[in-house]
Amino acid sequence: FRDPFVWREGDTWYMVLGSQIKDVGGVIFLYRSSNLVDWEYLNPLYSSDNLRYGLIWACPNFFKLGEKWVLIFSAHTGATVDTVYYFVGDYHNHRFVPQYSAVLDYGNMYAPLTFTDNQQRRLMFGWLREARSTVDQRLSGWSGVQSIPRVLTLDNQNRLLMSPVPELETIRGRHYSIDPMSVTQTTTLDVTGAALDIVAEFSLERSGHCGFSLVCSGDGTERIDIVYRAEGGLLSVQKVNPEQNGALTTHSRETLHELAPDETLKLRILLDGSVVEIIANDRTSLTSRFYALNADSEHVRLFGSQARLMALDIWEMPSVWR
Repeated sequence: FRDPFVWREGDTWYMVLGSQIKDVGGVIFLYRSSNLVDWEYLNPLYSSDNLRYGLIWACPNFFKLGEKWVLIFSAHTGATVDTVYYFVGDYHNHRFVPQYSAVLDYGNMYAPLTFTDNQQRRLMFGWLREARSTVDQRLSGWSGVQSIPRVLTLDNQNRLLMSPVPELETIRGRHYSIDPMSVTQTTTLDVTGAALDIVAEFSLERSGHCGFSLVCSGDGTERIDIVYRAEGGLLSVQKVNPEQNGALTTHSRETLHELAPDETLKLRILLDGSVVEIIANDRTSLTSRFYALNADSEHVRLFGSQARLMALDIWEMPSVWR
């Protein structure tokens, strides 16, 4: 039994807990209370006999968005990388019936939590787990950070949409923009930094690709590449670090991000030190952690082929410590 999530309907409190049914799969149990002390077990809110969704479900969130209900849980899959899923559906007689499901984040985000603010927005924070070794975490004296809060909504296909809170725009610093252009080669942009807010839009031909290199060293041997390939509809993050012997170590992660026939690629990228948050078309989230070794790894490069840059705006973001 893990991670209570509590909400109120009228005078009654409800709580969901994550758990598992042995040899079956994850389950979310539902309880209710009138005083937040004495809890009555009702029934499983939702369970699965499909182990593809993990052995144990943790950190459940259950809330209403518009006319639908959303269930988010973090699944222990038994592998080294666990996954956060979301389900959208209906809620009747204390049971949840899903109609759509997907992965919430394909990267380092785990155990997100949501709440409603005083503007009645459903906001979500996520825990961005480390990509360093345990030894490096202990030597640095800290481990783990929280994502920038995101506003959650649903589209007409019951897909979960997420966008960084607009309040983030009020602290933006120096602004850079580029006029529309064809992207046929790699270009180093006139902007540097390890804290940036990037908003970009591309149109691509069937075999086109486009992307950015961030925290890029002057010689390009250290960088993190964010790439979208129209053929196959793949969004990927590739981390490149130089070794002492001159070799390059590469770590990649990719996910499917299909665009509708007339849909352009829209990227929102938040770079903040070791954190890279990528949201494509408000619906595909891919977070990553990257620790640059070179002091000059602050360059930004634009690259691609058979692609057109429709719009690009980049803002330097200030430090909370200054």
